[in-house]
Amino acid sequence: EAIQSVPKILQSGIIPLAIEYVERDLVERSAKKLGLRWPCDEGKTFLIIILAEFDQDTG
Repeated sequence: EAIQSVPKILQSGIIPLAIEYVERDLVERSAKKLGLRWPCDEGKTFLIIILAEFDQDTG
């Protein structure tokens, strides 16, 4: 389901700097190494979306 969301995100007019597809195993191992817990208990894959705010002052 995660990867199927990408076209919907782009068609909505949101233009992310990056969209990364990651599997649960990777985020759980990363969180464990950092001494943290991944906050989502559902899903096998995730999208990490990087957004930036457009600043009219800097164009």
